[in-house]
This record gives sequence, structure tokens and C-alpha cells, in this order.
Amino acid sequence: MGLRVLLTAACAVAVGSACAPNVTPSHAAAARAARGTVTTRAAKAATGPHQAVIHPGVQVQRLDLGPAFHPTCPPRTMIGTAAAPRVVARTRPADSAPAIASFPRVNEQGVRQVFDLLQEVRGPGGNEWYSALLPMRPNDTLGYIPANTVAATWTDYWILVERGAFRLTLYKACHAMARFPVGIGEGSTPTPVGIFYLQSLLRPPDPNSVYGTYAYGLAGYSAVIHDWRWGGIVGLHGTDDPSGTGHVVSHGCLRMFNKDIDYLARLLPVGTPIAII
Repeated sequence: MGLRVLLTAACAVAVGSACAPNVTPSHAAAARAARGTVTTRAAKAATGPHQAVIHPGVQVQRLDLGPAFHPTCPPRTMIGTAAAPRVVARTRPADSAPAIASFPRVNEQGVRQVFDLLQEVRGPGGNEWYSALLPMRPNDTLGYIPANTVAATWTDYWILVERGAFRLTLYKACHAMARFPVGIGEGSTPTPVGIFYLQSLLRPPDPNSVYGTYAYGLAGYSAVIHDWRWGGIVGLHGTDDPSGTGHVVSHGCLRMFNKDIDYLARLLPVGTPIAII
């Protein structure tokens, strides 16, 4: 299922230490070439302080994943947590560059907005910027955000989801820690392929609901569902029907046994990368 019911925000897990002066590019940065020119479009008009504002008609770059996409594990990933009232992402590391989108400090899911940071760069005036993976359509969109608008931390965790095997593997410093079965999207509503990250951790009001005990909202969107709450965000969540785990069952989200999502919720911060193949 997509995240279309009102969930209550759980506390975000604190991560890592302060960032180093130079960023080691992650697996996402290694694939930073553009897929081609893509033009943004506003999914809906912003009506509240916790909604992202997408600037339509802006040409953006995306990760070049290729037809035989298979990610390599990043030993560490830098996470940028919004520290300004709004974080503006631009097409280049310059204040004069076109704005792609503006993201609030607290997002629509009620959680502090985060970004996966790919590389540190300097703008024409010497100001520091980060190349970042943005939580917006189209999936895998890249942009530049000012370094002074986010607080940077690190995580050693990384998730790989293999849809064909119905398997989620959790890595720490590129060592496999655990493997779990998952349910995936059905043919007409497939789970999207790409590099995403966990952008919110939510606790359903009723643990016996379709979302189980916990739900992570991903920084990735369904290719076919646009009209659900939050615009078709893909989730990683528990379930009240464990028989669907390990099968083609959902509207694009990833379903886990409640005991398994409980384990991840105790461990993983928002911002943890998740690659889906």
C-alpha cells in the first residue's frame, strides 16, 4: 500500500558525528551523470508550511542508473538535516541558479526534512554547497543545496532490496548484517527501481493496521499513483497480514513482518540509503 493514511511521527534516530571537510562520493555520486534533460512540474500548489514547493519547468539532472543498474555499497553516507526554515535546491551551486524546489524544515509527514548528500562543492563566490539527492518527482533528481542550511551527520547503514528475490539486505559498513523477506508491488503498481533514502519514520495509530507497527516513508514515488496522501510516496512498513510478505502483493510499497520492521526502526536513522533493483 502507499502511505495514504494519517500516521503519527516517531522520533528520528540520531546519527553519526559531524561531517568531515571533504565528502567521499557515495555510490550515488559515482552515477551522477545525467540521464538526459528532465523538466520538473509542480504536483500540486503548496498550501501549507510543511509542503515542498516544486518549481515547474526547470531542467534538472538525474542519477544515470542505466538498464543494468546494480548499486555498489557505500561505506558511509552523509545525511543533511534541514536547519533553515526552508532549504532551496538549485540546478547549480550558485544563488543565481534556477531553483528546483524549496523544502520545509519539517516535512508533510511531520519529520525533520533530510537529504542524502553526495559531494561537497564550492560555488563561484567560495560558498560551500552539497550535491544532494532530492525527495521529489522525478525519482533520482539531483540538485545543489547550501551547506549552511543543513546539519550534516553520517550513517554506516545501507539497504539493498532485490525485488526478484523478495529480499531486503541490511548492511553496515558494507558488511551484511541481516536479511529479511519483503512483499513488493503488483504488476500494475510496481515498486520503483532506483536509489532512494528513508525520509521519515512513522508509527501508525493502530499497530494492527495494514502498515503494521512502523512505516518508513522513502524519498521515492510510485510511477503510477499520484493522488494518494503525500503524492504517492513509497513506503517500507510492517503489515497486519504477514501472509503477503515474500510475495507480489502491494501497491508499490515494501511490506515486512512486524518484528523485522521493529528491528530496523530501532536501528536506522532517516537518511539511510535504500537501493531497489
